[in-house]
Amino acid sequence: MNLKEYYIKKIIIAILGTVFLAFTVQHDDADTSLTDQSINFAPVYLFKDYSAKQLEGGLMAPFTNPTSRNSVISYLHLQIGDSAVADALIVAAERYKVDPALVVAVAWQESRFQANAHGINQNKSVDRGLMQLNSSTFKTLSTDDFFDPYINADYGISYLRKILDMSGNIVTALAMYNAGPGRVDRLGAPIKTLSYIDRIIAYKNDLVRDYYRFSGTGSILITPDFKPIKNPDHL
Repeated sequence: MNLKEYYIKKIIIAILGTVFLAFTVQHDDADTSLTDQSINFAPVYLFKDYSAKQLEGGLMAPFTNPTSRNSVISYLHLQIGDSAVADALIVAAERYKVDPALVVAVAWQESRFQANAHGINQNKSVDRGLMQLNSSTFKTLSTDDFFDPYINADYGISYLRKILDMSGNIVTALAMYNAGPGRVDRLGAPIKTLSYIDRIIAYKNDLVRDYYRFSGTGSILITPDFKPIKNPDHL
């Protein structure tokens, strides 16, 4: 057998082997019945990218999710540093269905979480307590009421809920909270109120970012529609 004949024979054998293997695979597939029990599926993780909506949604989604609710409460307690003040704000946020990150941001801007804070305005009215309730607006409250964090938070967040519904957006509601609905309706928001709004929004956004980054949720992304789910970046 010369060299040419040898290589031709090798090629024919290779072709025949390939045909035989293909026939065997098809034959095996046709004759083999697999039940669901014989298939071992790897775990499948659902993922919904919520990062783009975190700032917009604040902490409302994880706060209303039973699985992550306690992590939000613990995080806010840590940020506020006063258990009674934190409880008062969280209870009111839940009662009036206001984003707790917004509630905490407003309280920080108004009083730095000091339940005994007070200030006198140019018109001689007095702002008191955690949410700096104005004596001219909340005429039925006693001095003790103003400085009770639970009562103050309840009235303050109830009012915030009312102007959120009235205005339809956070920015206008914050302007109304600071300058009064009448002033905003007639003349718009004064410059100092615009700065006030900026500080609250910035604080709120920082709260939300830090919660998702450091709160212990790790690779868990919280969404309004799903239970906590694995982030594929961390699998």
